[in-house]
Amino acid sequence: MVALSLILILESAVLIFWSRKTKPVFSPETTMAVLKVEPNQGKFKLGESFQVKILLDTKEWQTDAADIRLRFPPQMLSVSKIIPGQIYDDYPAQKVDADNGVIIINGISFLNKTFGGKGIFATLILKGIKPGNANLIFEYTPSSTTDSNVVATKIAKDVLGEVEGASFEIY
Repeated sequence: MVALSLILILESAVLIFWSRKTKPVFSPETTMAVLKVEPNQGKFKLGESFQVKILLDTKEWQTDAADIRLRFPPQMLSVSKIIPGQIYDDYPAQKVDADNGVIIINGISFLNKTFGGKGIFATLILKGIKPGNANLIFEYTPSSTTDSNVVATKIAKDVLGEVEGASFEIY
């Protein structure tokens, strides 16, 4: 009886270990998630506020969370407001580092709720404070978890495959 219990416990441990070691297979046909800024270009008057959306398309993935790190030139643009989207249950981090020109937003789902598809991750209200060209650029390195990423449900893997920033003329 004790031997049978030990075998069952050992089998369970092996199954748990194996399931945690299993990684998703990303083939060339696998479509990865996309983050983009919309509009991705435009002309705005000095001192004029304007709105841009950060859009998320998860493609074929169900996701639990997403993080964005978006660079902007703080000498040319100010961020007046971050309006979180409604695709995730909570947006615990919504901050602007004006000294370094970085916008950080994190969105997460609660248990048993995921997001898959297309939606507005966040909306930014920006203002041109100096004439010239101002770019919004996602910090992104494939498979890195310290920059912009999209986390797939159950596998805790970054499935972000493409980012599209924006370029604005302030006049």
